[in-house]
Amino acid sequence: MKASLRSVYLSLLLFLFTQDGVKAVCPPNTPSPPVPLYFGFMTAVDPQSDYVLAGIIPAVDLALELINRNTSILPGYELSYNGTIYDSKCDHRQGLNEFFEMISSRTQYVAAVAAGCSAATLPVAEISHYWSLPIVSYSSAAAQLSDRTTFPSFFRTYPSDGNFVPAFVGLVRGLGWKRVFIFTEESPLFTGNERSLFEELTAAGIYSQSQTFQSNDTAAGVIRDVINTNGHNGTHIFFINAYANSAIAILCQFYHLNKRYPNYAFITFGWYQTRWWDIDANPSINVPCTTQNLQTQLDRVLILQQLPLALNGSAPTISGLTADQFDARYRSRLNDTEYINQLPPSVYNPIPDALTAFDALWSLALGLDRVQRAVCANETLGCNGGPLTELEDFMYYNDQVECMINKSMNMTGFEGVSGYVEFNANGTRVQEAFTIFQYQENTVRVLIGTLSLADNNTFRYRNDTAVWPNGIPPDGTEIKIINTIHVSLNVIFYTAAILGAVFAIGCLAFNVYFRNKKIIKLTSPNLNYTIGAGSLVMYSSVIFLLLPGLDTYSLHLRCIVGYWLAMIGYIIAFSAVLAKMWRVYYIFHNPTASKRTLKDWHLLVAVGVITSIVCLILIIGESIPQTRHEPTLVVDRETESTTNEFDVVVNYCTYSCYRSTTSVAFQALIMAMLFLLQAIGIFLAFQTRKVKVKVLNDAKQVTAIIYVTSVCVVLIIMTTFALGSFLNTSSAVFSLSIAAASTAFLILIFIPKMYNLYKDPDGENIFTGTHSSAAVPGIAAGAASILTGVQPGNSFLLRKESIGINMALATLGDDPKATIAVLEAKVLELEEELRNSKMNPGNPTKRGSLFPGFMSKNGLGNNRSSRDSTTEGSRASVTFEQPKDNLNAANSMTSPPSSVIRESSEEIEEGSDDRDNTNVTSNGMNGNGVSNSGDCVKNNDGGKNEEEGTAKTSRTETNL
Repeated sequence: MKASLRSVYLSLLLFLFTQDGVKAVCPPNTPSPPVPLYFGFMTAVDPQSDYVLAGIIPAVDLALELINRNTSILPGYELSYNGTIYDSKCDHRQGLNEFFEMISSRTQYVAAVAAGCSAATLPVAEISHYWSLPIVSYSSAAAQLSDRTTFPSFFRTYPSDGNFVPAFVGLVRGLGWKRVFIFTEESPLFTGNERSLFEELTAAGIYSQSQTFQSNDTAAGVIRDVINTNGHNGTHIFFINAYANSAIAILCQFYHLNKRYPNYAFITFGWYQTRWWDIDANPSINVPCTTQNLQTQLDRVLILQQLPLALNGSAPTISGLTADQFDARYRSRLNDTEYINQLPPSVYNPIPDALTAFDALWSLALGLDRVQRAVCANETLGCNGGPLTELEDFMYYNDQVECMINKSMNMTGFEGVSGYVEFNANGTRVQEAFTIFQYQENTVRVLIGTLSLADNNTFRYRNDTAVWPNGIPPDGTEIKIINTIHVSLNVIFYTAAILGAVFAIGCLAFNVYFRNKKIIKLTSPNLNYTIGAGSLVMYSSVIFLLLPGLDTYSLHLRCIVGYWLAMIGYIIAFSAVLAKMWRVYYIFHNPTASKRTLKDWHLLVAVGVITSIVCLILIIGESIPQTRHEPTLVVDRETESTTNEFDVVVNYCTYSCYRSTTSVAFQALIMAMLFLLQAIGIFLAFQTRKVKVKVLNDAKQVTAIIYVTSVCVVLIIMTTFALGSFLNTSSAVFSLSIAAASTAFLILIFIPKMYNLYKDPDGENIFTGTHSSAAVPGIAAGAASILTGVQPGNSFLLRKESIGINMALATLGDDPKATIAVLEAKVLELEEELRNSKMNPGNPTKRGSLFPGFMSKNGLGNNRSSRDSTTEGSRASVTFEQPKDNLNAANSMTSPPSSVIRESSEEIEEGSDDRDNTNVTSNGMNGNGVSNSGDCVKNNDGGKNEEEGTAKTSRTETNL
C-alpha cells in the first residue's frame, strides 16, 4: 500500500515539474545493474488444450537473450517475463482468470505478450486497455481483433483471418475448383469468418456448403452423416476449419470412407504444430486410426500457410540471425534439459508460431525503446494523456504511457524471421502474401506456391512438376456431356427430306404442266400450288430441326427457324385443303343458280389470313421472354448418369427448346388452333362426302389427310410436352411427324389426280352414274338423264345436285354448256316463283330458291309442305316436263338468247347478285329467254349463234 501511495506521489510530482518545463531524468546509458522491465507472458501450455503453444517458449527466451544483449535497444533495461508463464489453455474463461491473476500479482507489467489462441485472446484484449496495458499477440488470427474500437491497445504479429478469407478463395479459384465443402468447429476462431467466407466464395462463383460440429468427439459422426446422406452434394474438395485434434478425427473418418487423393482434396490451416497428426506421441487423442493411416490420408493435402515466412532463409534480420539460423537454434533449444525437465517432451514440438512469437518480442522491444527515447527527449509522440513517465515507473491506468506505446508500435517496421513486420492502423500485421504447402511423401511439408494479396489473391506455383502426380483432383462438379442428335437420324431424315422436297417439286411441276386439263382445272390448280409449297416448307423444316451443332447459332436455328417452318408449312398446306373443301361445300350445300361465285383469290385470301394468324401467334411468343424458344440445357433422359474413375457423377444433357411452363402453355395455344382446323376439316369432309363428281369429291382424301395429320399433331404434342428431354426420340418423332404430314398432303392430293388424268385425259367421265361424254344437260332440257328411273318424290334432291354439278362445271371447269344449264335453272326458278306467287298471293316466297320455302328458315320441311300445297299440275310441270327421249333432248338443246348468255357469263365471272337475277328474269319474261317448256328460241334481233355465246361464256376461269 505504501509503495502504491509513493508511486502516486511521484507521478504527481513529475506532472507538476513537467508543467513547469522540467525534463524527465533518464537513466545512464550503461547502468549497472540494468533496470528490469517486465511484460506479462500468457500462452497455452496444458497438453489438453485445443491448441498447445508451449513450443513458443524457447523462441521467446531466445528473443529475450538477443534483445537484452543488444545495447542499441532499451539500453539500461533488461526485458523479462520474470519467469512466470500464465496458462490460458486456449480457453476464454481460463484466459480471463489468468489475466486477472497477472494484474493482481506484485510484478508491475508494462505490457503483455498474450494470450495464445484467439479464444483466449479475445476477452483479454477487450479489457486490457482499462488497465492501460497494451497486448501483443503472436498467434491470434480472429478477424474481430481488428476492431480498433473494441480492442484499442491490441497488436499482433500473426495475420488476421480477414486476409485468410480472400486468400482461401484465391487458392480455390486458382486450382480451378468451383465447389467446396467446409467442416467448421464451433469456436469463435472458426465461426467468426464463416459468413464472410461464404460471401467471398459466392461472389467468386464458387458453390459452398458448411457443416458445424461441437468438438473432435462429435466430428466423426457428423462426417458419416454428411457423406452417407450426400449432404455434401458430391463435393470432392473439403476445407477443415477446425483445431488440429478435430482435423485428426475428420481425416480418420475419411480414411475409413476411402476418400482421398486423387479423387478428393483437403485443405488445412498452416498454423498446426509440427507433427500434429502423430497420434502415437499424443495418446490423449482417441480415434480409430494409426499414425500411418493418417499419413496415408494426408498425402497431397494442401496447407494454406496464413503465417508469413521469410522466403529467403539466408537474409539477415534485425536480430542478427537469418531465418535458417533461427530455425536451427530454436530446434536445438527444444532438446535442452531446461525445457524437458519443466514439461513433457510432446508439448515442445516445433510450431510455426515460434516465428511470430520471436518477432512479437522484437516488436515489443522496439516499441518500448522508442517510448523511452521519446520520454528522454521530452516528446509525447502526439499523446496528451498525462505526464511523461519512464518505463520503469509505469503504473496501471497510465493512459499517457499506453498511448505512447500504441503510437510507437504503429511506427514499428523491421525484417523479422517471419518476414517483414509492420502494423496497420488496426494493429494487425500487414501481410502481402500467403504461402501454400503440401504434404507429400512421408508427410513432408513442401512449399508449392504463393498467393499475392496485392495481385488480387492470385495463386502461382513455384514448381508444379510433382504437386499433382495424377492430376488436380476434381471438385465433384457433375460432368455434363452434351449429347447431339445421332448421326444415323441425320442421314435418314435428311435423305427423306431431300427426296420429299424433290417429290413436292415434281407435284408442282405436274400441276403447272397439266393446268389446262379439265380434271386439273376442277381441282383448283392455284390451291394445289399452295399445298405443294406448304409441303416443301415442311420438308425444309426437317433440315433445321435436326441440326447437330451445339453453338448458339445452330441451337437458335433448330429451336426457332425449324419450329416456325414446320408450323407455317403445315398451316399453309392444311388451310389450302380446307379452302378446296369449303368451295365444294359452298357449291353443293343448298345450291341455287343465283348463288355468288367463289373465286380463287377469295380462297387464297382465306389461306393467307389463317397463316397470318399463326405467324402473329409465333411472333408474339418470340417477343415475350417467358415464352420464347430459348435452348435450355436439360438432362437427357435417354442416357443414364454414370460415375467415372474419379468418383464424379457424369450426367448426359441435351438442349430443349421449351424452358418454362409459360412456354409450354403458349405451345398449347398453337396446338389448340391446329385441332380447331382439324375439326373444321372433318366437318367439311362429312358434308361433301356424297358429291357425285369424283374429281370434286375429296372427302375420302381429306379424311385420310385429317387422320394422318391428327396423329402427327398428337405426336408433335407428345414431343413438345413429354419428350423434350429425350433428345433422339423427340427429334425423330417430331421430324417424322412433319415429314409424314407433308407426304400425306402430296400423296392424297396429287396422286389421285395423276391417276384420274391417266385414266381420263380429256375428263369425259368425271361424273358418278353418267355415261354422256358431253357436259351435264341443262335442268329443263336434259335433266331426264339424271331423273330416269327416279321416283317423283326424289326429284327435288336430284335437281339440287344437278344444279350444284353444273355450277361447279361453270365455275371451275369453264364448261359453256354447264353455264347454259345454270342460266336455264335461273329462269325456271323465277318462273316457278311467279307461278307460286299467283297461286299464293299472301305468302310470297324468297327469290332465288329452287322451290317455294326452300331458302326459308324452316328448311326442307317447309319445302316439302310447300310442294304438297301446290296443284298436281304444278308438280307435274316441275318434275316431268322433260322430252321423252332424254339423249335426243340433250343433243338437240339449242342456244339461249345471246343477251342471256352475255349477262349470265359476266355474272359467273364477277359473282351474281339479286339485281343481275332480276335482269335475267326480265329478259326471259319478255320472250327473249327460255320458254317454260325448256326450248331455246332465237333472239328477236336475229342474235348470234351458239358458238359465239359459248365463246363469251368461256371467260369464266375460277379454279378450286
